[in-house]
Amino acid sequence: MLLASFDRRQHCFYNTICHNPQMNSQSNTPATLRSYFILCTAASLAALVWLLWTPSTASNNLLVGYSVSRLLAAGFLALASVLFALLALSGKVRLQAWVDQISTRQAEITGAFFVALLVTILAAVLFVAVLPVFGGPFYPFRLLPLAAWALALGVLTLISLVLLAPGATPVKMFPLLVLLVILLSAVLVNIHLWDFAPTAEQDIYATYLEGDRLLRGVNPYTRVLDGDMRVNRKYATYFPIFYYLSWWTQKAGLRTFFDWLSLWRVVFLVFNILIAALVFILPARRGLLIYAVFAALFWCFNRWTLHVSRTFDIDFIPLFFLMLSLALFRRHRLAACLLFGLSLGIKQMGIFLAPLYLIWTWREARPGSGRRTVIVGLAIAAIPLLSSLPFLIQNAEGFIKSITFSATRDPAAMFEAYSLDTLLGVNGIAGKIPLLLVLLLLYWQAWKRKIPVFPAALLTMAVFAFFNSVLFTSYLVWLAPLIPLAALELMATDNDFTSYP
Repeated sequence: MLLASFDRRQHCFYNTICHNPQMNSQSNTPATLRSYFILCTAASLAALVWLLWTPSTASNNLLVGYSVSRLLAAGFLALASVLFALLALSGKVRLQAWVDQISTRQAEITGAFFVALLVTILAAVLFVAVLPVFGGPFYPFRLLPLAAWALALGVLTLISLVLLAPGATPVKMFPLLVLLVILLSAVLVNIHLWDFAPTAEQDIYATYLEGDRLLRGVNPYTRVLDGDMRVNRKYATYFPIFYYLSWWTQKAGLRTFFDWLSLWRVVFLVFNILIAALVFILPARRGLLIYAVFAALFWCFNRWTLHVSRTFDIDFIPLFFLMLSLALFRRHRLAACLLFGLSLGIKQMGIFLAPLYLIWTWREARPGSGRRTVIVGLAIAAIPLLSSLPFLIQNAEGFIKSITFSATRDPAAMFEAYSLDTLLGVNGIAGKIPLLLVLLLLYWQAWKRKIPVFPAALLTMAVFAFFNSVLFTSYLVWLAPLIPLAALELMATDNDFTSYP
């Protein structure tokens, strides 16, 4: 787990994973756990009453004025109320045993913390999106009781995990509450931007069409064979994972673009907020709360993040997996490489980071670095390659040309901020020489162990954005979360976070 991988000597606001047997555990009382179950019972009952307060529409009625979905939801909430009530009535001895287990099972509690955080973020997005006061309602009002219930349980779980940590005090909750306020503020702002209607010229519509082509049995990578590898006609230039997801959601019934987007904009926003949580947690676990607030605000409200959120590009999903991969790289190498491969399989913006992963592994001062480097390379390539096999088998030429089209296409840049090769009139592969030369210099510094992980990743993405002959606004969002974390790593005074693999 991410948080469990960090040095436990450092301060962290989620003390549930920082068990220290020498710490006073007076706060770990059964009363805290009992209070949690009581509050969860109350939240479940309140959501049940709220759900049943307004009957379903006449056309959907099944029994005493309620539809099938409403009856199922009511049954679920009633069952949850009973279960939480029974847990609240458990004896003091049993509750104390559960508290003791929470204090020792650090990995499981870390996982529970992140699951609760994910549930809280998703519930907050749905809750705000249903309310008409924030620009909606974007989704049916009947979802409001369930969204409110999930939001309440998520927040209660996060707070309880902090209070159940050895030596915890109510003061320890303050960073968590600050994080939740920032995340909720970001949700409110981003949902306000949902009034923007994407056009057929935008990338998100193209990814929808690729899913539609798959649904109709058409290989999306063959269209490039009708072109000249120069003029862009919205070819399928990504590895196929998101095209699969686009296809599956359409196959599930979301056939129109608006219905399809109504699901994916929620997913995009959830990953946006997850990135905010990650850039907050990494400084916060070092006790740098003010810097953590800065990092989260810097990510959530800069113009490039807001632009990508407004245009519904898919970048937040692969960017989150890349950021998580970099955070895990030192202590969970295989998981980090698989996450990096997943990022590439969705959108290969981070492809120039692949040599860094190999260099970092090769340069480790341990025997067997060569074998580990091969394993790292295979782990990175596994997900993109396996997901691409059907298209490689069916039409290898079309797939390879589609994936490499970005390297040969005509230059394009926002604000007419053209790259060096474009201004000099050098096109095609030859135009990539300045980009490759600067990257080689960066790789050399990484080989000499002069640059830590996050600064090296930031510089790599900056070289790509500043030297590539194609530049779109979505490219710059890939720099935003790396900037505060690169600065944090350079500020570090010990080797716990400043990593020179």
